[in-house]
Amino acid sequence: MFSRSEVGGNGKINGIDSIFIPMACDLKLQKLSTAFTAKVIGQHRSSLLTAAWAPAAVYARLLRGSMLESLGQNYVLYARARGLLERLVIVQYALKNALLPVVTVFGLSFANLLSGAVIVESVFALPGLGRFAVQSILNRDYPVVQCYVCLTAVLFVVVNLIVDLTYGYFDPRIRFGKQEV
Repeated sequence: MFSRSEVGGNGKINGIDSIFIPMACDLKLQKLSTAFTAKVIGQHRSSLLTAAWAPAAVYARLLRGSMLESLGQNYVLYARARGLLERLVIVQYALKNALLPVVTVFGLSFANLLSGAVIVESVFALPGLGRFAVQSILNRDYPVVQCYVCLTAVLFVVVNLIVDLTYGYFDPRIRFGKQEV
C-alpha cells in the first residue's frame, strides 16, 4: 500500500493525502479491470447467476403484473383500435409504461445488489471491491473501509438519480424543469 515514509511514523495517512480517496484505497486497477472481461464472466457463471437469480425473479413478476395492468388501459385499447401492429402496441405503449415500477424497484434494490456482491465475491473468491472491502475490514485498514463506504454511497445516489431521470423517458407526463404557474 504505502511505505512508512509516505504515511508517517504511526502508519496513518497524513494531511492532504487523506483527501485523495483513490490513493488511500490502493485499488490495484490491473486486477479489477480484468474482472469485467468475457473470460472472467465465462469462468464465473455460477457466481453471477447466484447474484442475479433472486432479483431477476422479482423484476419479472413485477413486470408481468404491471404489463397486465397496462394492457387493460384505454390508451392501449385505442392504439389497437387504430390498427397498429400488436408488437408496436406492446413495446411502445404498454411496456414503456409498465417499466416504471420495475425501474423504481431496481433503484431501491441497488443497495441489496451491492451487499450481495460482497457476499458473492467472498464466497466464490472473486477479485473485486466487495472482497477487497472485507479483507480491509479484517485487516483494520480504516481509510480503505471509509473509501468503500463513500464509493457505495456515491454509487447509490448516482443510480437513484439515473432512475429519477429515466422517469421522464418512460412517462411523457413527467418532465423536469421550470413549471409555469
